[in-house]
Amino acid sequence: GLLMDSFRRLRNVDLGFAHDNVLVVELALAYGTEPIPDYLALVEQLSDGIQTLPGVAAATPAALPPFSGTSGLDTYVRGEGQDSPAESDLLANLVPAAPQYFHALRIPLLAGRGFTEHDRANTEPVVIVSHQAARRIWGTENPIGRRIRLGRSPDQPLRMVVGVTGDTRYRDYAEIRPTVYVPPRQFRNAGLVYMLVRTSVRQASLAADIRRLVQDAASGVYVP
Repeated sequence: GLLMDSFRRLRNVDLGFAHDNVLVVELALAYGTEPIPDYLALVEQLSDGIQTLPGVAAATPAALPPFSGTSGLDTYVRGEGQDSPAESDLLANLVPAAPQYFHALRIPLLAGRGFTEHDRANTEPVVIVSHQAARRIWGTENPIGRRIRLGRSPDQPLRMVVGVTGDTRYRDYAEIRPTVYVPPRQFRNAGLVYMLVRTSVRQASLAADIRRLVQDAASGVYVP
């Protein structure tokens, strides 16, 4: 019927990333657990540890799993020096992305560079933008080295564009939306409560290894 026809069409849609063989691992805090002073350092440690497990090609912390719909973050975006009315500002997905994020999901980097461990709170604020976001803000001009502001507050820092990725349907099958990626260390409240793990082995056996690794890493953190 119509439902099956729609499903078949969706299977043929280019998502812009590869979700096959990606294990989604949720991280949770046990009830009554004290806040972890540097939670981001913990998830970076967990990501590094998971990447050492046999059968893991890449692992990255993430704020949301694929196809989260309206649960994601949005932000208004304006290029430096643009004086168009505020209502014309671009509304884009906002995605905290650790250095392994693009590799784990096989999101292609079209220009510039990806994030590195050197993109931290005490370094120049940087962003990576999707192809659609770059076209919407600067047309056919080269976006690398240009700067944007996230949100409409003048207190927000200008961030330099260091890379351009392919477009994705990460949050929703139905549409491609412009996306801006930020390094977690340069973004408050990144909310990285998932691990996305690209595997080459049976996910059931790997899940048990990841659960043990998480439980050993910090008291009160577990995989539901």
